[in-house]
Amino acid sequence: MNVLKAALSNKEYEIITECALSNLSETPNIVPPLNWDKTFSADTSELTATSESGAAEVESSSREVWTNMKVIVAISLVELSLHKGATKDSPLATLQVYQFVLCLLLTFIL
Repeated sequence: MNVLKAALSNKEYEIITECALSNLSETPNIVPPLNWDKTFSADTSELTATSESGAAEVESSSREVWTNMKVIVAISLVELSLHKGATKDSPLATLQVYQFVLCLLLTFIL
């Protein structure tokens, strides 16, 4: 992926931070241990996105099935701007990150 841009108003930022704070106070639903190969090398000049998926079954009274997906995305530029109000003409703050590699491990309960 070449460029990932996002712009938030100060009100949207407040809503997101309030939601994150409320989620931190919840009792976590612990993911079963995974075998994740943490070694990764990417040539960021050649942008790539890959995924691997697998399923793990957890021993419990309900026999939950957890599906895992590892997603790796290389991004040349990530830019986040924070604006006051609905107008987006002059940002309060802008964060830029160059040559960013994002590794996500997504877990779904089926």
